[in-house]
Amino acid sequence: MKRLIVCSAVMIAAIAVLVLVGCPRPETEPSLPVEDAQAPAADWPRTFTDALGEEVTLQQPPQRVVCLSTGFTESILAMGAGDRLVGRVTFAQYPPEVLEVPSVGGMIDPSLEAIAELEPDLLLTERGTPQDVVESIRRAGVPVLAQDPKSVDEVLWCIREIGRYLGVEDDAKALADQLQARAQAATERGNAIAAGEGRPSVLFVVSIEPVFVAGTGHFVDDMINRAGALNAATLIDDTSRDQWPSLSLEAIVELDPDIVVIAMMLEEELSEVGGVEAFANRPGWSELPSVKEGRIYTINPDWAVRAGPRLFDALEQMVEIVQSGLSGEPIDD
Repeated sequence: MKRLIVCSAVMIAAIAVLVLVGCPRPETEPSLPVEDAQAPAADWPRTFTDALGEEVTLQQPPQRVVCLSTGFTESILAMGAGDRLVGRVTFAQYPPEVLEVPSVGGMIDPSLEAIAELEPDLLLTERGTPQDVVESIRRAGVPVLAQDPKSVDEVLWCIREIGRYLGVEDDAKALADQLQARAQAATERGNAIAAGEGRPSVLFVVSIEPVFVAGTGHFVDDMINRAGALNAATLIDDTSRDQWPSLSLEAIVELDPDIVVIAMMLEEELSEVGGVEAFANRPGWSELPSVKEGRIYTINPDWAVRAGPRLFDALEQMVEIVQSGLSGEPIDD
């Protein structure tokens, strides 16, 4: 395959071991709530500094959390703290039981009235919630913690940090350690692929009309690199600082990515263009050797662009995509 770029560096991931259970308590000792067992009263209040540079002090483990991040919502449930969640965004629909939690709207345009009615003692969000919305919620007396993970490691850090916010750090650490072990294994596979065959360029597409792709400074970019490839969009000087740059068809044809990955933000949008197979007949796209030769794949955007546990499913799938794109062999079901 042409224009493969030989790997010049090996990415290093920290090694961690999954911790699932602790030592059992004697029968004569009264059982304690999880948050009390993990976060003794002496550990509170706790003060945190978020990605906006704001210092936030929590007097005790929050019990009523509104989360405007789909990925953080999934993390809260995965670490066993779903009973703390009283509000979510509309697009937070996994796992299915989260649908029982009231929706407060979208991440960029939540209903301030709906949030106030839920009487939260903490609101979690990430990059994308407008600053004026955050400030309005803070003025209402609700502590707000916002994070902005830009790499796989930072997603893991956020999972551990959310555990500290809620006083369930042991459960959060167990979850993060398990995911970190998976990330390390996937990264090792990606490095081995790159060392043996070079790094192909991958164009990660999230919208077709207009075309938006994953750029630099986002955990999707890191995921692609860990999988043994290079993010094609980062090879264009004009996109060097954009997380989600828009590209013209002419730029894509000139870029000539070795592999195309379609992660449409809306499933119906992919259906409207006729699915992946239709790209062979679309102007511009049909000129790409990667499309002509079948090196075009789909990946679940709910896995790949959310800062939560399912990102690691996407990382493992991305390794399979890169391997398939290089070898020509289909991905195993």
